[in-house]
Amino acid sequence: MKRLLSIPVVTFISLISSISFASEGQLYVKAEVGAALLQKTRDKILDIKMTPLFGGDVNLGVGYYLTNNVRADLTFGFTNPRLEGSSTNTSTRTYNVLGIEKTIDAPITLKRTHRGQITSVLVNSYVDLNTDANSPSVFVGAGVGMAQIKEKITTGEVLGRDA
Repeated sequence: MKRLLSIPVVTFISLISSISFASEGQLYVKAEVGAALLQKTRDKILDIKMTPLFGGDVNLGVGYYLTNNVRADLTFGFTNPRLEGSSTNTSTRTYNVLGIEKTIDAPITLKRTHRGQITSVLVNSYVDLNTDANSPSVFVGAGVGMAQIKEKITTGEVLGRDA
């Protein structure tokens, strides 16, 4: 885990130094690490309150300084938002074992998990308004891109015990 965290930190530190002293015709790399947290919601089909869990958000890119204050980059992003929820209800079930029918009232816990995966590609362009190396960089940017969204929904049922 420490190695995974050290790579973006080293990349970020090199990004700061390369952007600070960048000039026309120079390449740079960028890395952004964050967290994704969805809003609380309710699964309307099973009537389960869904709780958001933190998911990772990583963006990696490479850019090029077209002039001293104009740059463009290509960024690939990966995000995995998640939701989990459970609901317990009492249900009557009838079982037939060796010809003997038995009816029991038992709690049934329904569990549902939503796991998303978002993959994106963005092309961005920036104009640096302040090119003084001694002060913070102020810039204006615009971009266009596309994303692919996948979701896996898992539903499970546990009989006879609480969640």
